[in-house]
Formats: sequence, C-alpha cells, structure tokens
Amino acid sequence: MLPNIPPTGKYVELPHVVVMKFKENKIVHEHIYWDQASLLAQIGMLDTSQLPVVGIEQSRRLQEISILKKKKMKSRRIRKR
Repeated sequence: MLPNIPPTGKYVELPHVVVMKFKENKIVHEHIYWDQASLLAQIGMLDTSQLPVVGIEQSRRLQEISILKKKKMKSRRIRKR
C-alpha cells in the first residue's frame, strides 16, 4: 500500500472496495480501491489542513452507517413475522 515508506507502527483504519469479475466460478479480475490520502493522513505523512481529507473518521462513519442499516433491516424482518 505504501511502497518505499518504512513502517510507522501506527494503527490505521481504511475503508476499501473490492470489485471482482468471475467466470465459471473462478476469479478472473480484481480491483481494490482505497483512499490513499486518508492512509497518508493517518500515518502523519499528509497535512490535511488545506485538503478535503478526513482520515480515520471516514472509516468510523461508514461503520456506523452499516450498523444502522443492519439494525433497520433486522427490525423490518421482525415486524413482518
């Protein structure tokens, strides 16, 4: 993820997206996307004061949204019974 940058030992949270293509039940193509600026900000290698970069807060907010959606879906299933 960070070629030519030595380990920092810092904890990082990084949301990512994986897009895969399958053919006959086998993976034939894969793309992995992540926010490189957020990663650099979290390890202290990017000054975010003048940039629209969030950092670890982005990952935490996505986790909160995911949890809320799961709770909402679960409550809908319970009401349908």
